[in-house]
Amino acid sequence: MELTRIFDILKDADGAPAAGKLVIHNPAFIAADGTAVAAGILAYVIPTVSPGLVDLMLAPTEDADPAASYTVEYFLKSGAAYSETWQIPRTGPITISQARG
Repeated sequence: MELTRIFDILKDADGAPAAGKLVIHNPAFIAADGTAVAAGILAYVIPTVSPGLVDLMLAPTEDADPAASYTVEYFLKSGAAYSETWQIPRTGPITISQARG
């Protein structure tokens, strides 16, 4: 299975590059190519040498069985904390905005 690259610069509410981490949860699913994806949690720390950089690879959820999505929790050093849902297509790279759908 080919993973999809998510590549973006995450910004805080004030427009500055964000610092902190993302915690990405996924359920178990079967990818469109038949590959089994185990349920899991991935912690991604935004690198301090590249403020705001989000550069990661995820299994695509497009045409997954059962239908699947990633739940992404944001814990930013600015104090912002929130969660959202990502849908990952089979082709990339994509931005965070595109993952949000």
